[in-house]
Amino acid sequence: MKTINIINEYIEKNTNSDGTAVFISNNTAESSVVGKNLLYFGAPGTGKSYAVSQKIREIYPNFDKFNDSESAFVFRTTLHPEYSYSDFVGQIMPTTDEGQNAKFIENLGIFTQALKMAIASPNQHIFLILEEMSRANVAAVFGDLFQLLDRNKNGDSEYHVNNAFIAKSIYSEPNAESKKIYIPNNLTIIGTVNTSDQNVFAMDTAFKRRFEMIYTSIDEPGNFEDWYFKYAGQDISWNTFRVNLNQFITKEMKLSEDKQLGAFFISKSVDPEVQIQNKLLNYLWEDVEKSSIFNSEKSLFADEYKDGNFS
Repeated sequence: MKTINIINEYIEKNTNSDGTAVFISNNTAESSVVGKNLLYFGAPGTGKSYAVSQKIREIYPNFDKFNDSESAFVFRTTLHPEYSYSDFVGQIMPTTDEGQNAKFIENLGIFTQALKMAIASPNQHIFLILEEMSRANVAAVFGDLFQLLDRNKNGDSEYHVNNAFIAKSIYSEPNAESKKIYIPNNLTIIGTVNTSDQNVFAMDTAFKRRFEMIYTSIDEPGNFEDWYFKYAGQDISWNTFRVNLNQFITKEMKLSEDKQLGAFFISKSVDPEVQIQNKLLNYLWEDVEKSSIFNSEKSLFADEYKDGNFS
Protein backbone atom coordinates (compact mmCIF):
# COMPACT_ATOMS: atom_id res chain seq x y z
CA MET A 1 0.00 0.00 0.00
CA LYS A 2 2.95 2.34 0.66
CA THR A 3 4.02 2.02 -2.99
CA ILE A 4 0.51 2.78 -4.23
CA ASN A 5 0.36 5.89 -2.01
CA ILE A 6 3.67 7.09 -3.50
CA ILE A 7 2.26 6.62 -7.02
CA ASN A 8 -0.97 8.46 -6.24
CA GLU A 9 0.88 11.35 -4.55
CA TYR A 10 3.19 11.66 -7.55
CA ILE A 11 0.32 11.58 -10.04
CA GLU A 12 -1.70 14.20 -8.11
CA LYS A 13 1.32 16.50 -7.93
CA ASN A 14 2.10 16.17 -11.65
CA THR A 15 -1.36 16.27 -13.22
CA ASN A 16 -3.03 19.35 -14.68
CA SER A 17 -6.62 20.26 -13.86
CA ASP A 18 -7.73 18.81 -17.20
CA GLY A 19 -6.21 15.43 -16.35
CA THR A 20 -3.15 15.73 -18.59
CA ALA A 21 0.35 15.12 -17.30
CA VAL A 22 2.58 18.02 -16.28
CA PHE A 23 5.81 18.16 -18.28
CA ILE A 24 8.67 17.23 -15.98
CA SER A 25 12.15 18.54 -16.62
CA ASN A 26 14.63 16.11 -15.09
CA ASN A 27 18.14 15.80 -16.46
CA THR A 28 18.53 12.34 -14.90
CA ALA A 29 15.77 10.82 -17.02
CA GLU A 30 16.31 10.38 -20.74
CA SER A 31 12.88 10.53 -22.37
CA SER A 32 14.48 9.47 -25.67
CA VAL A 33 15.37 6.04 -24.25
CA VAL A 34 13.16 3.40 -25.85
CA GLY A 35 11.50 0.89 -23.55
CA LYS A 36 12.56 -2.73 -23.93
CA ASN A 37 11.97 -6.21 -22.53
CA LEU A 38 15.28 -7.48 -21.15
CA LEU A 39 16.14 -10.83 -19.57
CA TYR A 40 19.42 -11.28 -17.68
CA PHE A 41 20.40 -14.93 -17.34
CA GLY A 42 23.38 -16.89 -16.06
CA ALA A 43 24.79 -19.07 -13.30
CA PRO A 44 24.13 -18.22 -9.63
CA GLY A 45 26.25 -15.44 -8.18
CA THR A 46 27.20 -13.79 -11.47
CA GLY A 47 25.75 -10.43 -10.44
CA LYS A 48 22.52 -10.33 -12.44
CA SER A 49 20.73 -8.10 -9.94
CA TYR A 50 23.77 -5.82 -9.81
CA ALA A 51 23.76 -5.60 -13.62
CA VAL A 52 20.08 -4.64 -13.49
CA SER A 53 20.82 -1.85 -11.02
CA GLN A 54 23.62 -0.63 -13.27
CA LYS A 55 21.18 -0.57 -16.19
CA ILE A 56 18.83 1.61 -14.16
CA ARG A 57 21.70 3.94 -13.23
CA GLU A 58 22.29 4.64 -16.92
CA ILE A 59 19.16 6.79 -16.65
CA TYR A 60 19.04 7.47 -12.91
CA PRO A 61 22.69 7.78 -11.79
CA ASN A 62 21.68 8.31 -8.16
CA PHE A 63 19.39 5.29 -8.04
CA ASP A 64 19.41 3.54 -4.67
CA LYS A 65 16.99 0.65 -4.29
CA PHE A 66 16.74 1.34 -0.55
CA ASN A 67 15.74 4.99 -0.95
CA ASP A 68 12.09 5.68 -1.81
CA SER A 69 12.77 9.18 -3.12
CA GLU A 70 15.29 7.85 -5.66
CA SER A 71 13.42 4.68 -6.61
CA ALA A 72 9.92 6.06 -7.23
CA PHE A 73 10.26 5.07 -10.89
CA VAL A 74 11.54 1.55 -10.21
CA PHE A 75 9.18 -1.29 -9.34
CA ARG A 76 10.72 -4.59 -8.24
CA THR A 77 9.35 -7.94 -7.14
CA THR A 78 10.52 -11.55 -6.87
CA LEU A 79 8.48 -14.28 -8.50
CA HIS A 80 7.87 -17.64 -6.81
CA PRO A 81 5.90 -20.85 -7.49
CA GLU A 82 2.70 -19.45 -5.94
CA TYR A 83 2.94 -16.10 -7.75
CA SER A 84 -0.19 -15.55 -9.83
CA TYR A 85 -1.86 -13.27 -12.38
CA SER A 86 -3.79 -11.64 -9.52
CA ASP A 87 -0.53 -10.82 -7.73
CA PHE A 88 0.90 -9.34 -10.93
CA VAL A 89 -2.12 -7.38 -12.15
CA GLY A 90 -4.22 -6.89 -9.02
CA GLN A 91 -7.61 -7.85 -7.67
CA ILE A 92 -10.66 -6.61 -5.79
CA MET A 93 -10.14 -7.21 -2.07
CA PRO A 94 -12.64 -7.03 0.83
CA THR A 95 -11.79 -4.78 3.78
CA THR A 96 -13.48 -2.69 6.47
CA ASP A 97 -13.55 1.06 7.05
CA GLU A 98 -13.12 2.87 10.37
CA GLY A 99 -16.72 2.08 11.27
CA GLN A 100 -16.10 -1.63 10.63
CA ASN A 101 -18.34 -1.53 7.57
CA ALA A 102 -17.42 -3.95 4.82
CA LYS A 103 -16.22 -2.53 1.52
CA PHE A 104 -14.13 -3.55 -1.47
CA ILE A 105 -10.92 -1.93 -2.67
CA GLU A 106 -8.75 -2.33 -5.73
CA ASN A 107 -5.42 -3.87 -4.73
CA LEU A 108 -3.12 -3.07 -7.66
CA GLY A 109 -0.45 -5.58 -8.64
CA ILE A 110 3.06 -4.46 -9.46
CA PHE A 111 2.50 -4.49 -13.24
CA THR A 112 -0.50 -2.18 -12.92
CA GLN A 113 1.39 0.07 -10.50
CA ALA A 114 4.30 0.41 -12.94
CA LEU A 115 2.00 0.94 -15.93
CA LYS A 116 0.00 3.56 -14.04
CA MET A 117 3.18 5.49 -13.27
CA ALA A 118 4.37 5.20 -16.89
CA ILE A 119 1.08 6.53 -18.29
CA ALA A 120 0.96 9.37 -15.74
CA SER A 121 4.59 10.45 -16.24
CA PRO A 122 5.45 10.09 -19.95
CA ASN A 123 8.66 12.10 -19.57
CA GLN A 124 10.13 9.73 -16.99
CA HIS A 125 11.44 6.25 -17.69
CA ILE A 126 9.87 3.51 -15.58
CA PHE A 127 11.47 0.16 -14.75
CA LEU A 128 9.60 -3.02 -13.81
CA ILE A 129 12.06 -5.57 -12.37
CA LEU A 130 10.98 -9.22 -12.13
CA GLU A 131 13.55 -11.28 -10.22
CA GLU A 132 13.70 -15.09 -10.51
CA MET A 133 11.24 -15.25 -13.39
CA SER A 134 11.65 -18.98 -13.96
CA ARG A 135 10.44 -19.79 -10.44
CA ALA A 136 6.89 -18.94 -11.49
CA ASN A 137 4.73 -19.97 -14.41
CA VAL A 138 5.34 -16.70 -16.26
CA ALA A 139 2.93 -17.55 -19.08
CA ALA A 140 0.14 -17.79 -16.49
CA VAL A 141 1.42 -14.74 -14.59
CA PHE A 142 1.26 -12.54 -17.72
CA GLY A 143 -1.92 -14.12 -19.06
CA ASP A 144 -3.63 -11.81 -21.57
CA LEU A 145 -0.78 -9.28 -21.14
CA PHE A 146 1.54 -11.57 -23.09
CA GLN A 147 0.52 -9.90 -26.36
CA LEU A 148 1.64 -6.51 -25.03
CA LEU A 149 5.26 -7.72 -25.01
CA ASP A 150 5.49 -7.31 -28.79
CA ARG A 151 6.88 -3.80 -29.28
CA ASN A 152 7.18 -1.62 -32.35
CA LYS A 153 10.30 0.33 -33.32
CA ASN A 154 9.26 3.18 -31.01
CA GLY A 155 9.09 0.88 -27.99
CA ASP A 156 5.29 0.88 -27.62
CA SER A 157 3.23 -2.30 -27.60
CA GLU A 158 2.52 -3.38 -31.17
CA TYR A 159 -0.91 -4.62 -30.09
CA HIS A 160 -3.32 -3.14 -27.55
CA VAL A 161 -5.67 -5.33 -25.50
CA ASN A 162 -8.84 -4.92 -23.47
CA ASN A 163 -8.48 -5.28 -19.71
CA ALA A 164 -11.15 -3.39 -17.79
CA PHE A 165 -9.49 -3.74 -14.38
CA ILE A 166 -6.17 -2.28 -15.52
CA ALA A 167 -7.76 0.38 -17.75
CA LYS A 168 -9.94 1.67 -14.93
CA SER A 169 -6.88 1.79 -12.66
CA ILE A 170 -4.54 3.69 -15.00
CA TYR A 171 -6.82 6.03 -16.97
CA SER A 172 -8.63 8.95 -15.33
CA GLU A 173 -11.27 9.81 -17.95
CA PRO A 174 -14.91 8.60 -17.85
CA ASN A 175 -15.58 5.08 -19.16
CA ALA A 176 -11.87 4.35 -18.78
CA GLU A 177 -12.55 0.63 -18.45
CA SER A 178 -13.51 0.48 -22.13
CA LYS A 179 -10.12 1.80 -23.28
CA LYS A 180 -7.46 -0.57 -24.54
CA ILE A 181 -4.21 -0.85 -22.61
CA TYR A 182 -0.65 -1.04 -23.90
CA ILE A 183 2.95 -0.83 -22.68
CA PRO A 184 4.29 2.65 -23.50
CA ASN A 185 7.83 3.28 -24.65
CA ASN A 186 8.84 4.75 -21.30
CA LEU A 187 8.37 1.42 -19.49
CA THR A 188 11.18 -1.14 -19.53
CA ILE A 189 10.58 -4.66 -18.19
CA ILE A 190 13.66 -6.48 -16.88
CA GLY A 191 13.72 -10.09 -15.70
CA THR A 192 16.43 -12.27 -14.15
CA VAL A 193 16.84 -16.04 -14.38
CA ASN A 194 19.26 -18.43 -12.68
CA THR A 195 19.98 -21.03 -15.36
CA SER A 196 21.03 -23.69 -12.83
CA ASP A 197 17.85 -23.65 -10.75
CA GLN A 198 16.10 -26.99 -10.44
CA ASN A 199 12.37 -27.61 -10.00
CA VAL A 200 11.49 -24.43 -11.87
CA PHE A 201 8.99 -23.65 -14.60
CA ALA A 202 10.31 -23.82 -18.15
CA MET A 203 9.92 -20.57 -20.06
CA ASP A 204 8.54 -21.35 -23.50
CA THR A 205 10.35 -20.06 -26.57
CA ALA A 206 7.47 -17.79 -27.59
CA PHE A 207 7.81 -15.94 -24.30
CA LYS A 208 11.61 -15.72 -24.45
CA ARG A 209 11.50 -14.41 -28.04
CA ARG A 210 9.86 -11.27 -26.75
CA PHE A 211 12.82 -10.49 -24.48
CA GLU A 212 16.31 -9.38 -25.35
CA MET A 213 18.47 -12.05 -23.71
CA ILE A 214 21.54 -10.73 -21.86
CA TYR A 215 24.06 -13.29 -20.64
CA THR A 216 25.94 -12.57 -17.40
CA SER A 217 29.31 -14.26 -17.63
CA ILE A 218 30.84 -16.56 -15.04
CA ASP A 219 34.09 -14.59 -15.38
CA GLU A 220 35.17 -12.23 -12.63
CA PRO A 221 33.18 -8.97 -12.94
CA GLY A 222 34.95 -5.64 -12.91
CA ASN A 223 33.43 -4.54 -9.59
CA PHE A 224 34.45 -7.71 -7.72
CA GLU A 225 36.86 -7.50 -4.77
CA ASP A 226 38.50 -10.78 -3.83
CA TRP A 227 38.54 -12.01 -0.23
CA TYR A 228 40.14 -14.87 1.73
CA PHE A 229 38.93 -17.66 3.98
CA LYS A 230 40.73 -20.08 6.27
CA TYR A 231 41.18 -23.74 5.32
CA ALA A 232 43.60 -26.13 7.04
CA GLY A 233 45.36 -23.16 8.60
CA GLN A 234 45.90 -21.41 5.26
CA ASP A 235 44.41 -18.28 3.73
CA ILE A 236 42.60 -19.26 0.54
CA SER A 237 41.57 -16.77 -2.13
CA TRP A 238 37.85 -17.14 -2.82
CA ASN A 239 38.29 -16.23 -6.47
CA THR A 240 41.17 -18.68 -7.01
CA PHE A 241 39.18 -21.41 -5.27
CA ARG A 242 36.07 -20.57 -7.32
CA VAL A 243 37.91 -20.57 -10.66
CA ASN A 244 39.51 -23.96 -9.97
CA LEU A 245 36.22 -25.39 -8.74
CA ASN A 246 34.46 -24.16 -11.88
CA GLN A 247 37.09 -25.78 -14.09
CA PHE A 248 36.62 -29.08 -12.25
CA ILE A 249 32.85 -28.88 -12.68
CA THR A 250 33.03 -28.40 -16.45
CA LYS A 251 36.20 -30.28 -17.44
CA GLU A 252 36.22 -33.20 -15.01
CA MET A 253 32.55 -33.60 -14.16
CA LYS A 254 31.54 -32.66 -17.72
CA LEU A 255 28.70 -30.41 -16.61
CA SER A 256 27.55 -27.23 -18.31
CA GLU A 257 28.60 -23.74 -17.30
CA ASP A 258 25.30 -23.02 -15.58
CA LYS A 259 26.39 -25.31 -12.71
CA GLN A 260 29.41 -23.12 -11.99
CA LEU A 261 29.69 -20.41 -9.35
CA GLY A 262 29.68 -16.68 -9.93
CA ALA A 263 31.94 -14.36 -7.96
CA PHE A 264 29.03 -13.19 -5.80
CA PHE A 265 27.74 -16.68 -4.90
CA ILE A 266 29.07 -16.01 -1.40
CA SER A 267 29.11 -12.55 0.14
CA LYS A 268 32.16 -11.61 2.16
CA SER A 269 29.97 -9.36 4.32
CA VAL A 270 28.09 -12.31 5.88
CA ASP A 271 30.48 -14.74 7.65
CA PRO A 272 31.95 -16.41 4.53
CA GLU A 273 33.12 -19.56 6.33
CA VAL A 274 29.60 -20.29 7.60
CA GLN A 275 28.25 -19.72 4.07
CA ILE A 276 30.83 -22.14 2.66
CA GLN A 277 29.64 -24.84 5.03
CA ASN A 278 25.91 -24.19 4.84
CA LYS A 279 25.36 -22.73 1.37
CA LEU A 280 28.23 -23.79 -0.87
CA LEU A 281 28.46 -27.44 0.20
CA ASN A 282 24.70 -27.85 -0.01
CA TYR A 283 24.65 -26.36 -3.52
CA LEU A 284 27.53 -28.57 -4.67
CA TRP A 285 25.77 -31.65 -3.32
CA GLU A 286 22.19 -30.93 -4.38
CA ASP A 287 22.74 -29.11 -7.69
CA VAL A 288 26.16 -30.20 -8.93
CA GLU A 289 27.02 -33.65 -7.60
CA LYS A 290 23.60 -35.15 -8.26
CA SER A 291 23.61 -33.73 -11.81
CA SER A 292 26.88 -35.51 -12.64
CA ILE A 293 25.76 -39.06 -11.83
CA PHE A 294 25.28 -39.95 -15.50
CA ASN A 295 27.92 -37.60 -16.91
CA SER A 296 31.17 -38.51 -15.23
CA GLU A 297 32.88 -40.83 -12.80
CA LYS A 298 34.53 -37.83 -11.18
CA SER A 299 33.11 -36.65 -7.85
CA LEU A 300 33.44 -33.55 -5.71
CA PHE A 301 32.99 -35.56 -2.51
CA ALA A 302 34.93 -38.38 -0.91
CA ASP A 303 32.96 -41.59 -0.37
CA GLU A 304 32.51 -40.98 3.36
CA TYR A 305 30.58 -37.77 2.64
CA LYS A 306 28.29 -39.11 -0.07
CA ASP A 307 25.41 -39.48 2.38
CA GLY A 308 25.12 -35.68 2.27
CA ASN A 309 26.32 -35.22 5.86
CA PHE A 310 29.11 -32.63 5.90
CA SER A 311 29.30 -31.94 9.63
